[in-house]
This record gives sequence, structure tokens and C-alpha cells, in this order.
Amino acid sequence: MISKFSLKTVNLALVLVMLAALLAACGGGAAPAAPAAMPTATRAAEIVAPQLATPEAEEEAATGEIVEGGQVNIAMWSPPNGFNPLNADSSYGQFVVDILFHSLTRFNDNVEFAPRLADSWEINEDNTEFTFHLNPDAKWHDGTPITAADVEYTVWAISHPEIVTNRGANISFLKGLEGSKRPEGVETVEGIEVIDDHTIKFIAKNPIDPLALLEQLGNQVWIFPKHVMEDVAPADFDKHEFWLNPTVASGPFKFVRYETDQFIELERNDDYYRGKPHLDKVIISIVTPATMVAQLEKGEVDIAAAGGIGDIPLDDWERVQALSNVTATSYQDNGYQYALINMAPGSVWGDKRLRQALTYGINRQQIVDSLFKGQGVVGNGAIVPVTYYYNPEVEGLFPYDPEKAKELLDEAGWDPDYEMTIIVPIGNKERELSADIIQANLSELGIKIGIEKMDFPTLIQRSKDGEFDLALIGWGGLLDPDVRSQFQTGGQYNYGTISIPELDELLEEGANTADTEARKAIYDEFQMVFIDEMPIVPLYWPLRLAAINNRVQNASHIITTNGLLRNIEDWWVTDGQ
Repeated sequence: MISKFSLKTVNLALVLVMLAALLAACGGGAAPAAPAAMPTATRAAEIVAPQLATPEAEEEAATGEIVEGGQVNIAMWSPPNGFNPLNADSSYGQFVVDILFHSLTRFNDNVEFAPRLADSWEINEDNTEFTFHLNPDAKWHDGTPITAADVEYTVWAISHPEIVTNRGANISFLKGLEGSKRPEGVETVEGIEVIDDHTIKFIAKNPIDPLALLEQLGNQVWIFPKHVMEDVAPADFDKHEFWLNPTVASGPFKFVRYETDQFIELERNDDYYRGKPHLDKVIISIVTPATMVAQLEKGEVDIAAAGGIGDIPLDDWERVQALSNVTATSYQDNGYQYALINMAPGSVWGDKRLRQALTYGINRQQIVDSLFKGQGVVGNGAIVPVTYYYNPEVEGLFPYDPEKAKELLDEAGWDPDYEMTIIVPIGNKERELSADIIQANLSELGIKIGIEKMDFPTLIQRSKDGEFDLALIGWGGLLDPDVRSQFQTGGQYNYGTISIPELDELLEEGANTADTEARKAIYDEFQMVFIDEMPIVPLYWPLRLAAINNRVQNASHIITTNGLLRNIEDWWVTDGQ
């Protein structure tokens, strides 16, 4: 049975905003739409990859007759820190890696899992075995076939105790691993079975939600060539010269050169297994936010990478919207901003009525409207609104209501002599201005509040030490709803020392439930308890501001930093230049 297994929860209006680029000023502070219906196939054994559109259908959908040749220049703010698919520890490096080295799956236009190196996959009845079928025509850039042995070797490397990698969490579910590593002296991964050259099976320690598996292992692990790296000692892996000159990769464009801090040049892979790309070249330029708009206007760059690595500066947004040679779009991504609350034992914020009062008392819509010119959405939780797991019932709760805030303060016995502190990182303009609005709002409630500004590492340390009342901070991660690291007792990023037993139980139950619909019900309940307990003050989801030159066809931005690249082989330029 063919079924599209999706992370999307967007309705038609949001799809038009994110994907068709019709309106630049989407959001306007309005809450996201309700989730789309869950696909009809609910048994994991029935879930396989949706089919890609045929070349003929893609050609018919394109604007005008496709022109072969030419190049596209993508602008991002900072240089990559290498091209190592195992350890590219910035979004800038991962952006380039995602073009060069392919994962098993990818997101399509509708934020559904679609084939990449894997043509299809099956999942057994109890969600413990995941079998992927590789495209038999896939080749490395040197002509060597891509096989299941390369996939196995990639996981072998990630799980090796001596190899430096940040992909460990993506494979930690595999049978035989301790955390994400193999026990000392164990040379194989128990949870991998190579069936034949183009078929590989992953075996989990425990049942796992297919959506989590497909995102973490399918989308977020980039496969690299075994025949290039197998003779390299594990201790030398991370610093091997191949990661600076990755000429043997698998994507639609090949690595040509990197001019340090200036640009990366990629050329067409004529033998790309999903069809020869239309463009001759892709250039990724490193530009400053201050010069990006001028270069877009002059046609020196074609696309703002957006996704947090190359967004249009808000101060330049109206100027970009007025440019005749580009289409400006804004879209909701997976990052949000919030006010962390100090809930350490002995803190004054142990009473949830006080935490609720803060939320009622902060004019979050004013922050969105005044600081972001409407290019944001008021937040009401920690689950990404454009995913299947989002619960729309949280929308509209805790609107700006100073009188309700005062009532809760009185009920909880607020001490008007208490002087609270909000700490803010220096250099983040929006956070600094948000702090001013928060201070003004809470002062009107009779709360004495001061602002302390500091560098970000100091803010994190102050948060860990409990030396604050509120701290302005942000978060962005996977679309999967497992947020234990932030909000479960003892979580790695639980800087607010949050410890709420009901949240702990729901988070643990959600993380260990394999059935997707059952898991959604758990996270729906989690979100309602979360918004009632208010362990943080969720502020806003800023929209990403992007622009694409009108000569570029078939390119559009969607959620996640690499979402833009999902169909880069299908891009073409009207002038062929």
C-alpha cells in the first residue's frame, strides 16, 4: 500500500505562504492552522515512500519551457566550518553538505518524507525493523556504485568510540549501541543488517515512532563513501583532508573549490541518479547581512538562503519587497523565542499562578507587531506549529490581559517589594528590544523589574546557576516533538530547573510510544498541561524572510534550513546564464 507519511499540519493558506510565495507579509500574528488529517495508513507495516513526481509532470508544472544551463548564486552570512557530513557542527556547513552528500530520505514540498538515496522503505508491525531499498542507479561522483555497504559504514563510523561526530543522537535507537557508541572492542553494529547491495535493515532496541526514525536517521544522516575513507584510522577521521575537498560525493552537484570566506563553487553532476540537473553551476556566496539586499538588487546573488543562515534583515524587508527583480517571501520555521523562568527550588516562581500572570501581563502581540512588523507568530508552546504533533487547542490561550494578570498576582500573594531581574544577551537586537517591552508591561502591573545585559555564554552560565528571574533565549531543532532535553527534570538544556512530574511523565511516555497516532494524543495532552503550568513564557515564532530572483524557477523556501535544497536538481534559470 502506498501512503504519504507526513509531518505537515499546515492548511492551504499556510502552504501558499510557505511554498507558493504569494504573500510576503504572512502571519500578521495570527495563529497557525489546525493539523491536516493523519494519512489513512496507520499500521507501520503499510508505510512506504511516496512516489516522486514524474519528470513529465514537473516539466508541465514549470513556468514556460525549461532552459538548460546557467548558474544560481545562493547567499549565506557565514562561512562553513568544513564539509564533513559526520561533524559539520554549524548550519552553514550542513547547508553545503546537504547538496553534496545525500541522506536516505528528504522532505518534499508538503513536508512529507520522500525518496532520496532510498527509493522506498518498509516498517514491520511492531515498529522495530526499518528496511530501506536504495536507488540501484545511485553512484558516487567517481562512478563507484552507492551500496548498502556505504550506509552500513557511515553508521559504523558514527558509532565508533574514537570518531568525532555530532550525528550520534540520530542513530542512538539502534540495537547494540550504548548511547550512540558501540561497546569497546565491538566492531559491528548489531542493529544493522545488509540484505543485499541495495537493501539494508535497521533494528531498533525498542519500538520507535516511524516519524521520529525517518527524520533522525532518514533525513539527518548523510551517507559518505566507504571506499574513500575505510583505510583512514578512526583517530584521524575528523581531520582528514577529504572533508576539505569532498570531490567524491553523491548529490546533483560536485564540489569544485572553496575560496575561503568568499564562496563555494559546485558544478553539475551529469550522472546524477535522479536525472541530470538543469543548472551548470551553483555558487554559494558568503555575504554580510548589510550587503545582501544590494547584491540581490543588482543580481549578484539570486537567492537568500534564509533558514537562519541567510535571512533578509528586517530593516531591509520593505525594500526587498519593492524590488522588481525578486519575489520576497516569509515563512514559519522551527525556531522560537521565549522567556526562561527560574524554577529552581526556593525560587519565587514555584506557584504557577505567578508564571501565568507573567504571560497574561506581557503583550506578546505588541512584540510581534512592533519589532517584527508582523513577521512573526505569537507562541503558545514548544511544539513546532507546522508539524503533525502540534495541538491547535493551545491557540488563543493567555492573551494579553493585564487585569487577569493582576488578579493572579493578588491570588498568589505577590510581594510588591520583590525586585525581579530579566537577563538578556547583548547583540541580539530583537531580544534587547523585547526586554524593554516586557519591562514596561510588567512595570504597569506593579512589578519591580530590572534588565541586565551580558554576552550569551555568561547568560547561559547565569541561567545554570539560577541567578535570574527571566532570561530571554531561543530554541530550534528537529520537527519531532521530543523536548525532554529542555523540559524534563534533569534535561541537558533545562536551564530553568523545571521539574513538573506530570510533564515528566508525558514526555517519557511520548518518547517511548511507537504508534504515531497514540504518540500524537500524548503530545496533545502534554501541550495542554504545558500551557497551564507555563514553565516558560513562550513569546513568538519569528518568520524567516527570504527572496529569490525571478529568473530562478522551481525554487522555494520551506521549513528547516535545508528545505530550500530539497529539489535543487530541478531548478533552472530563464536566461540560461
